[in-house]
Amino acid sequence: MSTVAAPIKPLSKAQKPVAQHLVEGLSTAETAERVWVTASTVTSHLRTIRSNLHRDSRCSRAVLAHALLQNGLVEPPVLPPLFKPFTPSPGALLLLKAIAEHSAPADIARAAKVAPSSLKARTRKLMHAMQASDAAHLVGLGYTLGFLHPHQSDGAVTERKRTP
Repeated sequence: MSTVAAPIKPLSKAQKPVAQHLVEGLSTAETAERVWVTASTVTSHLRTIRSNLHRDSRCSRAVLAHALLQNGLVEPPVLPPLFKPFTPSPGALLLLKAIAEHSAPADIARAAKVAPSSLKARTRKLMHAMQASDAAHLVGLGYTLGFLHPHQSDGAVTERKRTP
């Protein structure tokens, strides 16, 4: 007997900007302000997006950002204006992938092969190096730079720009 995954539901007109702001690193409050809705409406949209992407209701914002980008439902964020190019170490790439795929700190540490006690510091260091405002933004920038893009696994730094 084989199982067939349920199809991913497209984002609604109201969900699209909420999802886009998520990968750009905006908080719930900042997103609510930008799209002229309440914070509870943003939270509701994120809950529905998680469901439509078949993600656990408690999955992290970074895991949700990864699912959105992986399925082409939003564009990767643009790089910060004064972005300093860098080449991440294999350990940093492993951490980035672990953050994109796991929600629980213990699971992230295990997947990244780091001690749980050093996870927070290593994550902060990676966020600082990539100029990310939060973990979801870190994942978004990972796509922008090609670090999480399956067709650009050589670590080359490239920028994808959004069209207006």
